Formats: sequence, C-alpha cells, structure tokens
Amino acid sequence: MSRGRATGPDEISVDFWKSADKAVSWSLRIQGSGDIDDDVTHRIGVAWMKWRPASGVLCDKKIPYRLKGKFYRVIVRPALLYGAECWRYQERMSKNACCLDMRMLRWMCGHTRSDKIRNEIIREKVGVAFVVDKLREARLRWFVQVKRQALTPSEESARGRPKKYWGEVIRQDLAQLHLAEDMTLDRKEWRSHIKVEEPNISSLLNTQAAALWCNQE
Repeated sequence: MSRGRATGPDEISVDFWKSADKAVSWSLRIQGSGDIDDDVTHRIGVAWMKWRPASGVLCDKKIPYRLKGKFYRVIVRPALLYGAECWRYQERMSKNACCLDMRMLRWMCGHTRSDKIRNEIIREKVGVAFVVDKLREARLRWFVQVKRQALTPSEESARGRPKKYWGEVIRQDLAQLHLAEDMTLDRKEWRSHIKVEEPNISSLLNTQAAALWCNQE
C-alpha cells in the first residue's frame, strides 16, 4: 500500500473502502463504517444452521453430557467463532454470542432459565468453556500473526468519538492475562498462556460440593 493506493494483487485501495458500504470476503461481512454487527449476526445465523440438524443428538437424554459437549465444540462453536479473531470487542456483540451459547447448552442439558441453574454448572456439566474467553483466545492467537507481519497501517481520523479498535482490545487482553508483546516470539509458550481449558468433571464436583456446603450452613 502506497499513499492509499493498492500496489499488489492482495491489497485493496483506500478509495474502495470509502465508497463501499459493505463487503463480503470468505464469509466475513465487512461494513464500511468498521462495525461488525452484520458479521456477528451472520455467524449467529450460521451457528443456528449447524445446531438444527444436530439438535436431535444434542438434546437426546440418552447421550452423556460430556459427549454432547464435545460434539458442540467440534460442530457448532467453530461456526459461531469463525473469523472472530478479527472482531473488535463490543458489549452487545459479546452479549448476543453469550446468550446464544448458553441457550444451546441449557437445551443440551434439558434445562431452561426458569430452572435457575447457574451458568457455571451448565458449562462444567457439558465441558464447554465461556465463549468470551474463547473469543479472547482467538484474538491473541491471531495477534501473533499480526506481530510477525509488523504492519503499521495509516488511518485518517474521522469526526466524532473514536471507536474502540482492535489494537486497544488486544492491549486489554494482554493486561488481563499479564502478558507482554515480546512473549509472542515463543509461539509454544504463548499458546500455553492464552489457551482456555474446557471445564472438567472434577471442577464440577467441587462446585456441587461447595453449593451443598453453603446450603447446609
């Protein structure tokens, strides 16, 4: 890219983005304003499309919860989080993804919100991690690739309040996990720090024991 003009076959000129309202590339919905609402809505719809054909298996009471959770992690969740490493964090985006995720997990366990069962217990029962944590893991995994390319894009400041961009979200993720950018040089160590482990059955038993102890008190 030179002075806003494309200099290679894989680059797009700045004039195109100024005139384009939205663009679709590899199933990603990119809006001209930089918002990701269309892409998030699209991914939620794709996740439902993956869920419906498999609902007969995922909601079958004869199938163990852990097997349902593994099936969900392999089939449904990747459809929801595809391309999420490029999303900049938004509160409504996170809320919509979490609501969809928890609704499916509750149905897998045969529960509804009226049963008043904590989300942590549902997740530990099926062995599925919090979707917000998986979003952070995807961003930080992609951050390694961005650091290796050492891109420094130039942007013109727009009118009004500046939007929360992707780099700011990454800095918050690094601060939350107490990580430094230099740690990206060791890919194996970096992945060990950002990886989000799925809940195991032992943590579920500890949670149930703690709840029982509190009720006895």
